[in-house]
Amino acid sequence: MLEALSVPSFTKPSEGYKVYQQFRGVDLLTDDTQIDDSRSPWAVNLISDAGGYPEKRVGWRTLHQFGD
Repeated sequence: MLEALSVPSFTKPSEGYKVYQQFRGVDLLTDDTQIDDSRSPWAVNLISDAGGYPEKRVGWRTLHQFGD
């Protein structure tokens, strides 16, 4: 016969935030866990080009329009 297992009750994780002092830009080359606190590992409007240099994300374009 199978033995009953007890599952511990989990608490909701707390939410946190990060304040960047003397922000120096985005670091796309370094591992996320190793980036200095004055830099960010992520930016919505930047991507890394083929050479690893930051480049502005060009946005969106219309591929097809459907009629009414």
